[in-house]
Amino acid sequence: MFDIAHSKAMEAKIPEEDKAFLEAHREDRQSCSMAGVDEKLKRATEEKRRKRQRMEMKKDAAASSSTLDRDVALDLESSTTSSSSNEETEDDDFKAPTPAKCPRRRPPKENKVTKELTLAWERDNLSIRVATSSYAAAAMSLGHDIEHITVSRSSIHRARVKNREEIAMSLSFKPEVPLVLHWDGKLLPSLADGRSLEERVAVLVSGEDTEELLGVPVSADGTGQAVAETVLKLVRESSLEGNIIGMAFDTTATNTGMVQGACIRIERALEKPLVWLACRHHILEVVLKDVFEACMGPSSGPNIALFKRIQNRWPIVDQSRPQPLTPTALSSDEEAHRLEMLGRLKRLLDCGNHPREDYKEIILLSVAYLGGGVPTSFRAPGAYHMARWMAKAIYAVKIMLFHDQLEMSRRELAGIRRVAFFVTMVYAKYWNEAMIPSYAAKNDLDFITDVKRICDDGVASVAERAMRRHLWYLSENLIGLPSSMTASARSRRRRW
Repeated sequence: MFDIAHSKAMEAKIPEEDKAFLEAHREDRQSCSMAGVDEKLKRATEEKRRKRQRMEMKKDAAASSSTLDRDVALDLESSTTSSSSNEETEDDDFKAPTPAKCPRRRPPKENKVTKELTLAWERDNLSIRVATSSYAAAAMSLGHDIEHITVSRSSIHRARVKNREEIAMSLSFKPEVPLVLHWDGKLLPSLADGRSLEERVAVLVSGEDTEELLGVPVSADGTGQAVAETVLKLVRESSLEGNIIGMAFDTTATNTGMVQGACIRIERALEKPLVWLACRHHILEVVLKDVFEACMGPSSGPNIALFKRIQNRWPIVDQSRPQPLTPTALSSDEEAHRLEMLGRLKRLLDCGNHPREDYKEIILLSVAYLGGGVPTSFRAPGAYHMARWMAKAIYAVKIMLFHDQLEMSRRELAGIRRVAFFVTMVYAKYWNEAMIPSYAAKNDLDFITDVKRICDDGVASVAERAMRRHLWYLSENLIGLPSSMTASARSRRRRW
């Protein structure tokens, strides 16, 4: 064995007993040995043993107690059985105890949410939380115990979703008539945060005695490709590919582009030629814009300064003193046309079919300016920015009715008089008939004829040029539309 002790171990401060042991070990290794017991380890081991014994004793006591209880139960059962039966068997002492009965479950709660209830919530646009609280309050007031009926928000929500699905299935759109496909895009606040804007496309189909909104989905962007994909997706989901025979759309490059436009893409996807029905209101809007700029000059901003001045002075205008068009200032041809146009506008007014209030207002103002009677009251001038469709027509006629009470320069008065004459004598009638597709070809030809016959050369030239830019839709596909044209209208078509 090697001596692994420190070389200066004898000089270290250690017990003398240890030094003696080291010295004896160095002198005679055979006579030296280590002896004794580690008392600390011994105490720890003994403590563990006693703890283990106590645990075993507790287990034995618990087992003995359960055995005693089981034996007592068996004895009681055996004695009861022996007293009620004459036959005793030797196996009675070994009969197993009966298991304890499970606690009785509560009966399921009743779901009293009916389809009528969900329809009422939908009509009133109630949220899930409000619908749940009102349902619980109504149930309690009718004497129901809400502990026995379902009043959770999740149950109410599931019932509403289920009834919506059932109603949607029952209202499935399966037409058997040819349909025209309509769409229009608009930037709307996002449903996610309400702050950002997203492009949504409203898609609708219409036919004989039928009309259906297919949806208003979000489009990736406003390009022709994205719009076409959005429209086609809804058409295919409704299985209407075979019913589509035409398209109604705004006259924007996104739709009418001959390479990347939405119309040409939809036509290619459906693999058949379609009737292109461009929105006549958008076309007539361009015509009015060009005529207004020719008479009043271009605007340098989004608002029209003259209209702003009129709006500010309107509260002091005496509305009981309008100044209609003077018949004596008209030629015989113009007077005959005034009477004809006055009759047409009155018939349009009597029909009562006015999709918007400003459509009706322009008819009322035109009738008043042409001498057909003054309305009981005039609406205050509204928005006058450049994007407002009817603002130019409505403001022009309204200004001429009260021009003697308004402050304008000679140039402004002359320009507004030309615009008002064009609107009342030509434009108003065609604007209100623009919603009838079968009138489109006839009315466009009649419009050019009337504006050249009635208006001055400057207005007629501008209006005709603007209308001719939008006559590209006239093709062999529309051969059915001119069937309602009169003989005189057909002769005019041949002349041009």
